[in-house]
Amino acid sequence: MLIKLRVGNPHLTETINNNIPIHYPLSYNCNDGKSTYGGRDCKGYGVNPPDPKWPHGAKVALNFVLNYEEGGENCILHGDLESEKLLSEIVGASALVGQRNVNMESLYDYGSRAGFWRLFRLFESKEIPCTVFAVGKFSMKIQS
Repeated sequence: MLIKLRVGNPHLTETINNNIPIHYPLSYNCNDGKSTYGGRDCKGYGVNPPDPKWPHGAKVALNFVLNYEEGGENCILHGDLESEKLLSEIVGASALVGQRNVNMESLYDYGSRAGFWRLFRLFESKEIPCTVFAVGKFSMKIQS
């Protein structure tokens, strides 16, 4: 399946498993590549915000989003050439070329095995809607 992306740098090309090139096309944001904000409104409403008239007179609206990033990290077991080096709480982590980084993998494993499901059950038990941003290839593997 071919997925066309609408974000990224048009000059950026990555390769994934089997050295398949991925080209990222330019997004359609009018501020891309500019050093100024063009017509972007950075002031907002200032001291005179409108009344949003939330249901039941609520003063705050909350939007819950769970980031399910497991499976998006570089991992030898996924066919990557090196371990993850950026997406973690390990300060100064370096990629291990051709070998696993079990410490890094354990951070991601907790989320997929326990952390996500713990929060999911909590939201479900309280009937609180939430959005889940997930890595597609991995979320397909864990469907229950």
